[in-house]
Amino acid sequence: MFIVAEGEISELHIGLKGTMSALYLKDLAQKTHRGLEGRVEAGKSAGGICYGYRVKRKIRADGSVTTGEREIIPEEAETVIRIFRDYDAGLSARAIAAALNEEGIASPREGNGAQGS
Repeated sequence: MFIVAEGEISELHIGLKGTMSALYLKDLAQKTHRGLEGRVEAGKSAGGICYGYRVKRKIRADGSVTTGEREIIPEEAETVIRIFRDYDAGLSARAIAAALNEEGIASPREGNGAQGS
């Protein structure tokens, strides 16, 4: 087999490249997990947005924008407390979601002030 970037390659070459790629992906996953862990330990969000929170941005002295900070949306806080109480009382996540939908309580994806990341 001949590849323009590598020249002639053999089965051994393919095996070694495959092994190196697998090791790279494993290392990348570990680094990503460690980075997310560090953000959580620093009190920042590791990603995504949850109902009851919105993105909080600040301009730093160097002009860059902060990331990973959230603030509570007071109008949604009571709903969050209710969700935890209902779950603690034994209701399933599906039952809680159905009740919220029936009452017309919008999810974050429906634009309740929780856009962005």
